[in-house]
Amino acid sequence: TLQYLLFWGMESGLLLLRERNRSLWGRLMAAPVPLWAVLAGKAVSTATIAFGLVLATFGFGRLAFGVSVGGSWVGFVLLAVAASTLAAATGLLVAAVGGTEA
Repeated sequence: TLQYLLFWGMESGLLLLRERNRSLWGRLMAAPVPLWAVLAGKAVSTATIAFGLVLATFGFGRLAFGVSVGGSWVGFVLLAVAASTLAAATGLLVAAVGGTEA
C-alpha cells in the first residue's frame, strides 16, 4: 500500500507540472486566492484520495483475505494519515524540484 501511495504522490506531482505547462497556474494566480491556499488544496485533495485508497485496500483485504489490525485502531488510522500525508508531500516535492514532466 505504501509503495502504491508513493506512486500516487508522484503522479499527483506530475499532474501539477502538467498544469503548470498548460498555463493553468497562471489562471489560478489571477484569482483572488493566496498561493498557500492553492497548494494546501492540492495537498489535502491528494492526501484525502490516498487515505481513501488505504482504507479501500485494507477493507478489501479484510473482506477477501481476513486481514486484521493486530494493534490499536487509533494507531492504524494515525499511520494511514501519516502515509497519506507522505504521498501528498511527495507530490509537492516532485512538482517543486521537477522542471518539466520529463
